[in-house]
Amino acid sequence: MDDNNKSDGMEVAVMKEVAKKLPQYEFQFVPTSDDDLLIGVESGKYDIGTKGAWKTPAREKKYIFPKNNIAASVIGVTIRKEDANTIKNLDDFAKAGKKLVPIAPQNAQYQVIEDYNAAHPDHPVKLEASENFQVADAYTWVLEGRYDGYFSIELAYKKNVEAPDAPYKDFKDKLSYFRYKAIPTYTVINKNDKELAEQVDKALGELKQEGKIAELENKYFGEEVSKLIDVK
Repeated sequence: MDDNNKSDGMEVAVMKEVAKKLPQYEFQFVPTSDDDLLIGVESGKYDIGTKGAWKTPAREKKYIFPKNNIAASVIGVTIRKEDANTIKNLDDFAKAGKKLVPIAPQNAQYQVIEDYNAAHPDHPVKLEASENFQVADAYTWVLEGRYDGYFSIELAYKKNVEAPDAPYKDFKDKLSYFRYKAIPTYTVINKNDKELAEQVDKALGELKQEGKIAELENKYFGEEVSKLIDVK
């Protein structure tokens, strides 16, 4: 939400550009929680939702995903600064036998680690399944040595730890972060809205061709994060 209590952010900005290209539809932007968004789109309460959603097999059974992604989400690991000289990527982390803060199995991040482990059976990442925990716990657990890393979105780390007004800015000199990769993010669309899905996909494709999505990524992220997709 911006200073005027209007929905804002990279994906909201893209969807506002999509709305301009689709005058046959009237777009109403409704701020809500992650859970309500997903359940709401599945049930038909909402036609389309955007939340930095990653594509997973389970989600593909519930929603229509446009062929064109809306943006990308850079994911990586928060570690203790003292480990930063020896652990520079996920391979280093796994080979050193380090352990991640637990992730809920229904979280798409859990699938990312499972995919990594399937591709690297000789040095899998140590991961426990868990339901819920507070972000503050994750950073504290890493600092205490209870776990060695916290798998999270880079933007969240920047806002939670590095920003001048970050809630955990006191941890800034004790923590470090390395990128794993960028993962495409998508809008999720109700299964009954096939025509809408086709039109949104077409609009997203045009926005990519026109360079508008790259422009918005630079505005909100400071770089074209989509260029990082599939790059470790």
